[in-house]
Amino acid sequence: MEVFPGNTQDVTTFSSQVEKVANRFGCERATLVGDRGMIKSALIAGLPEGFSFITAITKPQIESLLDRKVIQLAVIPGVSSTSLNDSSYLFVGSYK
Repeated sequence: MEVFPGNTQDVTTFSSQVEKVANRFGCERATLVGDRGMIKSALIAGLPEGFSFITAITKPQIESLLDRKVIQLAVIPGVSSTSLNDSSYLFVGSYK
């Protein structure tokens, strides 16, 4: 375990923690979970082979992916498409 000062930006600690998981603990596969401020594109590009991630994206990012047909909304059982509003989007996926 490592504790950082409260004013430390997540993006400055991410790579060292990935390295720790890979090397110190010998993980060949791992899924890292972080918020939008933690896992950025440049950091994703540097993930070791076998590592994946889960993070959040903004509504405009979702809309851009939809417009470019990179993703599509799926039917969620029990959820009417008319009930989707600005805060009810759920995006699940990964890329690398």
